[in-house]
Amino acid sequence: MDEPSGAAANTEFRRLLAEAKAAAGMTQSQLAKAAGVSNATVSNALNRPSGVPSADTLDRLAAALRISGDALAGLHRLRQQADRRSRHLDDYVNAARRAAREHPYPGVLPGMMPPLASVYLRQWVDARRDQAEGPSRLLPADRVLMDGQMCVVLAGPGGGKSSLLRARLATGIQHWQEGVGEATVPVLVQAAALAGRRPLADALASAVTAELSTYGLAQALPTDFFANAPYRDVPWLVLVDGLDEVTDPAARRAVVSTIMEVRDDEKASRYRFAVATRPLPSGELDALDRAAGSEAGGSGSAERVPRYTLQPFTADDLPRIARSWFEAFQLPEVDRVVTRFLESLEGTRLTDLARTPLMASMLCQLHATHPDSPLPTSRGGVYRAFTDLLHERQHAGSGGVRTQTRHLFDRYGSTALASAEAVLDRMPALIAQHAARGLVGHWSDPVAAIASDPAVRPAPHVSADVWRAFIEAGLRRSGLMTTRAGRLDFLHRTMLEYLAARHATRTPEAASRSLRTLFRPRRGLLPGWVSRYQVPRQVDVSYVGFLLDVSPAASSGTIASILARLASRSGMDGCALIADLALLSTSLPEQAVAIATRRFRSVAEDPAASPSGRVTSAEALISLVGTQGTDLLHRLASDSALQSGARTYAAQALVDRGDDRCTALLEALGTDRSLDPQARVWAAEKLLTADRTRGTALLDHLGRDTHLPGKTRTWAAQKLCGHDESGGIGLLRLLALDPTLDQAHRLQAATVLLETAGPDVADPLEALARDVRLDHAHRVRAAHACVRVLGSGAVELLGALALDTTLVGYDRVWAAGTLAALDAEKGSPVLEALGQDGALHEDDRRWVRDSLARLDAEPAATGGLTEQERESPHAGGGLAPLPQDP
Repeated sequence: MDEPSGAAANTEFRRLLAEAKAAAGMTQSQLAKAAGVSNATVSNALNRPSGVPSADTLDRLAAALRISGDALAGLHRLRQQADRRSRHLDDYVNAARRAAREHPYPGVLPGMMPPLASVYLRQWVDARRDQAEGPSRLLPADRVLMDGQMCVVLAGPGGGKSSLLRARLATGIQHWQEGVGEATVPVLVQAAALAGRRPLADALASAVTAELSTYGLAQALPTDFFANAPYRDVPWLVLVDGLDEVTDPAARRAVVSTIMEVRDDEKASRYRFAVATRPLPSGELDALDRAAGSEAGGSGSAERVPRYTLQPFTADDLPRIARSWFEAFQLPEVDRVVTRFLESLEGTRLTDLARTPLMASMLCQLHATHPDSPLPTSRGGVYRAFTDLLHERQHAGSGGVRTQTRHLFDRYGSTALASAEAVLDRMPALIAQHAARGLVGHWSDPVAAIASDPAVRPAPHVSADVWRAFIEAGLRRSGLMTTRAGRLDFLHRTMLEYLAARHATRTPEAASRSLRTLFRPRRGLLPGWVSRYQVPRQVDVSYVGFLLDVSPAASSGTIASILARLASRSGMDGCALIADLALLSTSLPEQAVAIATRRFRSVAEDPAASPSGRVTSAEALISLVGTQGTDLLHRLASDSALQSGARTYAAQALVDRGDDRCTALLEALGTDRSLDPQARVWAAEKLLTADRTRGTALLDHLGRDTHLPGKTRTWAAQKLCGHDESGGIGLLRLLALDPTLDQAHRLQAATVLLETAGPDVADPLEALARDVRLDHAHRVRAAHACVRVLGSGAVELLGALALDTTLVGYDRVWAAGTLAALDAEKGSPVLEALGQDGALHEDDRRWVRDSLARLDAEPAATGGLTEQERESPHAGGGLAPLPQDP
């Protein structure tokens, strides 16, 4: 007899699971707890007519139900037959999980690059789109990718974008396989894969197949694999990495267009997107917002796509990061190694830059390899030392590339071997040349490009396939390139920039040409006028920094002249460039730094300058002269004559740098009545990280300050709950019962109180819902919150509201309908009473009669609620529909 398939297999699968659950005497929630999965996962497995749980989830359910052997094998067969996509989905998640474990950054210690999870440290993001939005709003970076909302994550070079997306991929795949309530299934793709003229699903299938083929993907994913959601009501979370690495602006616009065309049509429910990129030229990301506006009917009032700026690690994070790396490398006496590393780092200009994930990984590897050698003092020096180690590793030992090349070409004779070794000699220069082409958007297959170089003459008597395989192996073993989406690519964008700079400065003459081309000097119109240099706009400042770092000594005079002239220009863009280069730990000439320092200080100390400009200038000084900048920031943050936004911006800059004066400064800001109320609460919350006792005391003080707006007081109490729950709960209760507060803020305080502390503190919110002196909209909002949290515990309140003639008719009908859904026995007579209430509109009474008819057809014992809803502490969260259109 043929085994069932499709819908029949799904039905049989669910029947067998349900029978096993019944035989075990378990409820859905008991089974979920025993299997270590969510209630929703169990409900979906038992009740949904389409879609099946993951193979791992099925194994967990089976173990809890004591299903094994042939019975378990039969369930797995039914699972695959019920959904033909399940085999491909299993294959995808298994391969993606293996890929997500790999660290995205390069390694110099052979065979010892640790898994990402062993050295990954959670980062934070600032939720402001720009500094004009007030104080920073820091959130855990992984959390903003969990809710499935479309967003953009911004960070500078090596700032952790790829690590974040890979960590999200690992977490999401693990949650999906284990059935612990993941709302999406993540898929990681390079932005370049979406730049072509092909449907999104096709592009994803092709790119993911190519990427995961080396991680055990058993067969190519069908072109329609990503055309549908992986599971009903569970969309794909498309993690788009490296939008900035698409160097052609038109191609970048094509990527954004691909995303937005899908987001705005009927396929929107199948996908969510998170895009990671360096900051792009002004306006390029605004297309996402324009598309969002079109969703609102072109009103332009739609919420903009969130943009989150990834924050560097804190100074306190550095020892933890170093320890994780050195433990992963199994170094002895890790405490001593960490101490020596931090001491060595203090002797460089790299301390701030070491707070980015990429630079931290490279510095830790350099120290682990040569712990007795001082660390380089510039970013370019780090990359030079790192690539030198990669080259050394490539040629070391009996398994080195030289030995392997001799083994391969000895059979073809000495001439062939000499040709192959000549290519190895030139390989670093050839790779750098390829990087230079890629920097300006001239992408090509690196193997083909190098094989066609006039300096690379094919070895005689060697077939084209063998010669190409030799070149490809040389590129892979260089440590500079990796396979990404089926093609060789540079390990990181900054590696491409560094190598391109090496090519541009390969000789003093080449360096001179490159510098003058980059800064584009323009001659004056009159004879004898000096050249006027321009701030580079066509390339990222990261490349500019590398170019300056690796230029030969003969170019130092040219560099000093160019930067001094730029710093002296009438505008501040030249000074801003020098500050940005200093942030990247670039080696800079003293004269240019002195000019930029003098001009930034002049602006920062000028009372007539804009407040934001003064703070920005003081912050720029930190990268140039350190403590002079922090002293100025402290003065500005304490200046009551400045706007609140500028003062909190200055304070945030000091907090970011771990300034010792931050505790006293934040406490002073929190008690300063000249500061905006919102900024005072922000200061108190920031104070918590430095001094928990003083921070909680300040939040409590602000929550009780009757001179502050109700919104601010409630916000302070809400923040306090996260750090002192009992104190926060007491403050929220005080606010909820305070008749001097307006209705909206009392309602907010009571709602947060109930959601934080649970049913035991429901009385303030219930009192608001019953208070006939309040606006009916606020009363109904209070009732909604009670139902959401209390479930069946809100039936008495709902009965009272349904019979309350001071409420409008449709609110009374809502209360009665929700009461009936929670408790049919109590709800039925209330509905009957409303059906005969002549004060109600006829449409409302007709809706009531229809509800009674439906209620009569449903099992009275359950009130029409599912088992999961009855067992949930939030039962009744699905409210009866508002009868707006009976």
